[in-house]
Amino acid sequence: MAMDALGQASQNKNPTESGKLRHHDLDALRAFAMLLGILLHGLLSFIPIPIWPAQDIYQNEDIYGTINSAIHGFRMPLFFMVSGYFSAMLWQRKGLKGLLGHRLKRVVVPMIVGFFIVWPMIILASITGSHFKEKVSAIKLNQVAESDTGRAIKVEAEKPSPELWESIREGNVKRLAAFLSTQGNPNQSNGDGATLLNFAILYGNLKMIETLLESGADVNLASKDGSTPLHTAAFLGKSEIAKILLSYKADAFRRNNMMALPQDSLKAPRELTMAIVAILGLQTDYETIADGREKVIALFESQGIEVSTAKSQGAGVMAFLAKFPFWHHLWFLYYLVWILGAYAFLGWVGGRFGLSIPSFLRSTPYCWIWIIPLTALFQFYMRDNYGPDTATGILPWPPKLLYYCVFFIFGAIQLGEKAFEEKRGRFWYVWWLLAIPVFFVGHDLFESSNRESLFMQYSFFAAVYAWLMIFGFLGFFRRYFSRYQDKVRYLSDASYWLYLS
Repeated sequence: MAMDALGQASQNKNPTESGKLRHHDLDALRAFAMLLGILLHGLLSFIPIPIWPAQDIYQNEDIYGTINSAIHGFRMPLFFMVSGYFSAMLWQRKGLKGLLGHRLKRVVVPMIVGFFIVWPMIILASITGSHFKEKVSAIKLNQVAESDTGRAIKVEAEKPSPELWESIREGNVKRLAAFLSTQGNPNQSNGDGATLLNFAILYGNLKMIETLLESGADVNLASKDGSTPLHTAAFLGKSEIAKILLSYKADAFRRNNMMALPQDSLKAPRELTMAIVAILGLQTDYETIADGREKVIALFESQGIEVSTAKSQGAGVMAFLAKFPFWHHLWFLYYLVWILGAYAFLGWVGGRFGLSIPSFLRSTPYCWIWIIPLTALFQFYMRDNYGPDTATGILPWPPKLLYYCVFFIFGAIQLGEKAFEEKRGRFWYVWWLLAIPVFFVGHDLFESSNRESLFMQYSFFAAVYAWLMIFGFLGFFRRYFSRYQDKVRYLSDASYWLYLS
């Protein structure tokens, strides 16, 4: 797909003489995507995510979590689409060497330098945040533990209840039982997608597990990564917990998002295991986990559950390397480097052999024939959160990489398209009005208790939502930001560096 646009660019005999027009609206739109990223990460402190260092006292996942999902569902797809357009324009203006040289200075160098700056800052923020998070947790517990009259405050069952999570973290079975008996939903999940039961297994308190199960916790309810409580117990070598889960009819043949069975978790290698243990902040060693896994194997075999071989080990290592927080928020630069490499190669091939894409497939409505199915296809394999996965590891996550390729390629092939240049997003308000119900339908499907059976439908709605929002923003910014404005230009130039820092 990228071959056609790149082929045209590579065949341009005088690339420095064409495409001099500055697209102020697209500059501003790219800046808007970066600034939205600052807002999105700021919102995380208002959502009960245990791993996030900043925790605000006044959290509401229904409000802030929904806003976060709405932004996440289109923000980076929008960025990659605009990046594709500007990359094609740079190729046309400066040639392939000029494009690669520009991206080396603007993408690769900031990514490498930023990495050595970001890591120490992240560690410092985590240490500082953990210190204050304990104080915030204590304040929240005091706020919800009793009212002015000394009675327990009623908490809506469907909302994440901070006191339940803190009770598990502290090992306070009595408080947990009290909250569950009056106001707590044992099947709730937090902003990070973990279920109460999965979270409790991390701490290995048998009484806590039994209390949750007796209160109606679904023994097969998976976290957003698809891992059931049995996956977690097997991975950590919690044989007694695994025995309890099986007694409550835990499904030993339920696969997670990586298509791994609970018994596959028993084969995770030492390095992968201890890295995940470190991320979770657990106090244990590999020998203890390995001994526990042997007991889990014996338990499974005693119940006729065949323990698989290490065939899933490679996939598990790959998933870990793709999702381990190596690049943090600089991941988008890393993915952009991969996409640019593929883009340059495909463009060279397209120019050399004259490959092209039919022109009618570049503009609406015919472009929907391929952009929606491809986006939905790759979305189907990303299940950690609404919209694209947040994979920031040293290896690019294939579904995520291909997902963003669709947006990048679409942006690239729009260069020189008359309909796009003159009418892009013309009915922007219509696109946005359509996006509202599409988002809520898709979001409800994703949050559904039986979402595993609805993932095809969810993927379709998530894909449509992303494109509706993109076309809406293209039109809105073309309508109001097409002319040069000092302040907007300043923000456009500064936004990239603001987000990186």
